[in-house]
Amino acid sequence: MDVEEAAGVFRVLSDPTRIRILTLLTDGGDRSVGEFSRKLRLGFATVSNQLRKMADRGIVVRTPRGNFAFYRIADPRILELLQWAFRVRGRRDGRLRTGL
Repeated sequence: MDVEEAAGVFRVLSDPTRIRILTLLTDGGDRSVGEFSRKLRLGFATVSNQLRKMADRGIVVRTPRGNFAFYRIADPRILELLQWAFRVRGRRDGRLRTGL
């Protein structure tokens, strides 16, 4: 990965909505766009757009199942990076929270 690619990953991870989406995937499971929409109280199109951006950068993986698509974290090290970010900002336990 070159510097520009790394910067692109950090740009995608810099959005609060995308971080909230990722926190819903911390259990290692996968979720549909509809599940994210309901839990985060966001529109379907908004969530779909954010997931597409993360999938384009390899942060999440999209798996079609019938008429639905499910998303999961592509690499668990993404969660480690987010936990580190929370610790840096003073949250001692480093746990991810959705803020809901």
